[in-house]
Amino acid sequence: MNITEKYLSDVMKLIQGPPQEVKRIESDLKNHLQDLGDELGEELTLERITDRMGRPEEVAEEFMAGIKLHYAGFFSRALAFVIDMAAHLFVAGFFILPALFFTDSPMSGFSAVKVFTGIFAFSLVLTAAGLMILYFPILEGRYGTTLGKYLLNLHVVKENGAPIGYKEAFLRRIPYYFEFLVVDVLFIPFTEKNQRAFDLIARTVVIRNV
Repeated sequence: MNITEKYLSDVMKLIQGPPQEVKRIESDLKNHLQDLGDELGEELTLERITDRMGRPEEVAEEFMAGIKLHYAGFFSRALAFVIDMAAHLFVAGFFILPALFFTDSPMSGFSAVKVFTGIFAFSLVLTAAGLMILYFPILEGRYGTTLGKYLLNLHVVKENGAPIGYKEAFLRRIPYYFEFLVVDVLFIPFTEKNQRAFDLIARTVVIRNV
């Protein structure tokens, strides 16, 4: 990957929106970089590109300002959540079922084997719990989406369209952990950008990339 390709990739990773709009932005940026390369020739470096065009974050923010975000509604988000719950419960089942087998084994008394199987079963349950807790914030914080959202072309971003980080991903999931998600979700129909209560606090939105 050459210098211009790396810069282009760094900018495009920070841009979310309708596919046609994203392609147009990529084409425009590629043309700008081509012109800059022709102008500077062998003097073209990543530092020179940044000096002339700005940091990837700044360029992406400028492009995002011109993109109309389509905010996801209640039903598409609810369907994505159901898919996500089914997916990570299915995966968690692969850890919980063996744990149940080991805890229900007929061994009696105290033995090294029984201690080992008990520890192993506990580790399986702990792994399953970790998946339940970390599924949403890890995927949303790293990729801005989850399996359910990906299948429905949904993406979590900051209110200005910039990618979210782990901080925002964990913050917007607090209601999920403390079981007041229903109250949190009730805000969606009554907010301008279809935000949950903790979306407002985290300053995040869910958009449709259509």
